[in-house]
Amino acid sequence: MKGLAIILAGGKSSRMGEDKSLLKLHGKTFFTHIKESIEGLNLKNVISSVHPEHSEYGELIPDEKPDLGPLSGLMSVYNKEKADFYLVVSCDTPFITTSILNKLVEVVKAKNRSVICEAEAKSYPLIACYKAEDLALIENQVAQNKLAVMKWLQLFPYQKMEVSKKEVLNVNTK
Repeated sequence: MKGLAIILAGGKSSRMGEDKSLLKLHGKTFFTHIKESIEGLNLKNVISSVHPEHSEYGELIPDEKPDLGPLSGLMSVYNKEKADFYLVVSCDTPFITTSILNKLVEVVKAKNRSVICEAEAKSYPLIACYKAEDLALIENQVAQNKLAVMKWLQLFPYQKMEVSKKEVLNVNTK
């Protein structure tokens, strides 16, 4: 099965007040932490972003329809890069590990079902691995301006994978 890793970094970072993906943790940008976690999986990776400066961290795929949130970014990548599954990691999760990402990939391959992370009964749909046919459903959602990720998830069966809160902690405020 062919897979593709997507780092979602197209947001406005309005709560943070500055580009989250370029913030540093232990001397490395969030981008660097996430890319290092992905590198161990031997997957091509791309960055979904409207920010040209992000191209220094890898291949950039801009949103076809900017300012519509993560579904628009995922749709743009799906339309440009074909794969059997798509590993998704938001740029504000610098604590994510190769181990967690590898488990997501293993589950989607073994169960032939999309899988999202869950910690302490909270779902993290932007740390997930989606089958291509589930990503294909986004185009209709975006066309109808139905942009809520959790509503999109209601359109197909998926599995939840329990992880620790620290591993999926997203950094949104200073």
